[in-house]
Amino acid sequence: MSVDTLDLDDLESDFLPDISVMTPESLLVRMSFNPDTFQNLGLFIFDECHLIHSKSSDAVDRRSIDAMLCLLRIIELSENVDMLLMSAMIENNRELSDWI
Repeated sequence: MSVDTLDLDDLESDFLPDISVMTPESLLVRMSFNPDTFQNLGLFIFDECHLIHSKSSDAVDRRSIDAMLCLLRIIELSENVDMLLMSAMIENNRELSDWI
């Protein structure tokens, strides 16, 4: 599997491969540049979803905020998307499931 560099033209493209692997940060950027690309998303897999619950002692945990924004934005852009949230360390799985 090769990793391609991303340029501005890629971000503005309305093409999304059948399978795309992204960090929360790169997903947020792509959703900002071309939100329509995610309109017909079939499956959203969020590995390490425990990122949305910060355990940091810092008042602001940027990774946690980015992860939560990704989840909220996917729900907004892709009304019929199926979601699979994966984590071996999530503590409030029932609460998270009820919220989604």
